[in-house]
Amino acid sequence: MMDLTPHRPGHGSIERRLYKSVMSGQLVDARQAQVKADLIRRFALGVDLPEAPYRLRLKHARIVGELDFRATTLLCPLELDECTFEGIDLKQAAAPAIYLNRCEFGRFEATQLSVRHSLSLHGSHVRGRVNIQGADIGGTLDLDGTRILKTNHQALLADGVHVHENFTCGNGFLAEGYSSMVGGRIDGQFKASGGKYINPGQVALSASSLQVMDHMVLGKGFYAEGDVCLDGSHIQGRFDCDGAHFRKPQEFSLSGVTMKVEQGVHFGQDFQAKGTVNLTGAQIGGSLDCTGGHFIHSGRIALDLARADIKQHALFQDGFTADGQVILHGAMIGGSLSCEGGHIRNRTNGALLANNVTVGGDVALSSRSFGVHQKDKGFVADGEVSLIDSTIKGDLNCKGGRFSNGGGKRFAITAPGCRMRSMQFDALSVVRGSMDLRRCMAGELADDGFRWPKRVLLRRFVYDTLAHPKQPTKAMVDQRIKWLQRNGEYVPQIYRHLANVYYSEGRPHHAERVLVAEEAVRRRSWWEKLRGWFFWATVGYGFSPLRIVIWLVALWIVGGLLFASLKEDLTPIPKDGITPERQSWLYTLDLLLPVINLKQRDQFIVKDAGLWYSTAFTITGWILGTVLLVGIHNVLKRSK
Repeated sequence: MMDLTPHRPGHGSIERRLYKSVMSGQLVDARQAQVKADLIRRFALGVDLPEAPYRLRLKHARIVGELDFRATTLLCPLELDECTFEGIDLKQAAAPAIYLNRCEFGRFEATQLSVRHSLSLHGSHVRGRVNIQGADIGGTLDLDGTRILKTNHQALLADGVHVHENFTCGNGFLAEGYSSMVGGRIDGQFKASGGKYINPGQVALSASSLQVMDHMVLGKGFYAEGDVCLDGSHIQGRFDCDGAHFRKPQEFSLSGVTMKVEQGVHFGQDFQAKGTVNLTGAQIGGSLDCTGGHFIHSGRIALDLARADIKQHALFQDGFTADGQVILHGAMIGGSLSCEGGHIRNRTNGALLANNVTVGGDVALSSRSFGVHQKDKGFVADGEVSLIDSTIKGDLNCKGGRFSNGGGKRFAITAPGCRMRSMQFDALSVVRGSMDLRRCMAGELADDGFRWPKRVLLRRFVYDTLAHPKQPTKAMVDQRIKWLQRNGEYVPQIYRHLANVYYSEGRPHHAERVLVAEEAVRRRSWWEKLRGWFFWATVGYGFSPLRIVIWLVALWIVGGLLFASLKEDLTPIPKDGITPERQSWLYTLDLLLPVINLKQRDQFIVKDAGLWYSTAFTITGWILGTVLLVGIHNVLKRSK
């Protein structure tokens, strides 16, 4: 049995008080007295004690030497509060519980440490690294308020750590240098709100393949300067970063490539990331909510969700801003993609890039309001919005949205091959720049009051119906025709498709008006234009064949008057001694009707000017007759 009698016995000696405390579990306040590290070690290990120690509780002690518990088994919980010491070595040690709260020490080495209950460094200042790689913590791991001050490149090393309850490292936690939790497992929650990981220009926190069996909360007050890596991690609850700040301006500020979150992901309520947030290939079991979040990486990728699988909604609503690209290429979104009131700015290489995306609900690039769309609440994209070959099972709602990419021929909206239930614009929608809607498929096109940009590519754009707020008029049809002409080049399909839509709605006159406009646009050379004008004037390109009757009546009147004045040029031919009477009206009609023979031409000898006029009227009659047959053929063809 060890000798506990101090060299100078005294009732208040720290050694005797500590001995009594170990056996009873009472707290000893050393009042800044010095205590040898070896004494604490011997008491905790039960060396030369009459029975197993109960609890070692010490406060306000200045511990001399390093606490060395390597490869040992502590028989009682170790609780040091507001103490100072050089450091502690717990490599391959085992203990019921360890509480080093509000202490100051040099380093904490505890690789492969086994703690039956909890490990706490709450509020402590560590002037070296905290190394708990491979440790097994049976209770909670409490680093709230802990400050790991940078003395080398490493701060917190916790690779392979297993925490059976919660891991807390917030509320003033600070890690200066590289921190790592690669391959770790937390059976409870990971709570780091108010914590800071600082390693400028390098990796601040590496937690790839981390498993969290409950929520991971990096909430308000969380700050990371340097890359936070969660690649391949698995979070059973939600991943909540509302109010957190990540900063690594020229590279990845937060990386979660192929990470899996069973519930929702939150980047809202003044969340801020300077640098790319990369969630490529991530699997999110709930919704992704970025409402109120700020993503900043000007001219580069601000938020990358390529090939992400989001089971519910993707929300980028009021207050969401992105200064840089937002990428959704190949993403799967089970619910809606809502950007109502969100702002994305990146003219360099595109603002919202969502090619080959599948959305189970609506895509809302619109205003967010109740009943009335408000201009200042609308979605704003300063840069190209791309939806190439995407599938939207709901509506593409752009009501109140504002799209700009510098105007002119630069595309503000690019959506070739995009399929949707309906495409919607309204009077508050603004597009400054060109639109590419080639190969788009929409069940309904609703654009009442919308002013289309000057250039809209429409080749093979098909829609089943047009949304009419009121009975369409000829003026509205003419506006629709002008919309087709914004395509730039002549494409027969876009005119004929619009005509077919009008036919299917029971509006044949509107359809014919579109087809007439197509014929007018189709004529290019002067000869085609002249011929087209003639067919339009005579039979309305075949849609108004009876218009030729007006020409025939006009020519009949002119001819009747003309031939009545040319008496000297029309000499009657006597037959059976009877001289026929001049009938200029019947004579003109006989000339104009190429098939019907009224026998007027056989009763006169025509000479001089009369001969020329007769020939001209005959040729004109044959031409008009031929044109009439073509017009009737077109009518019969359309009726079939």
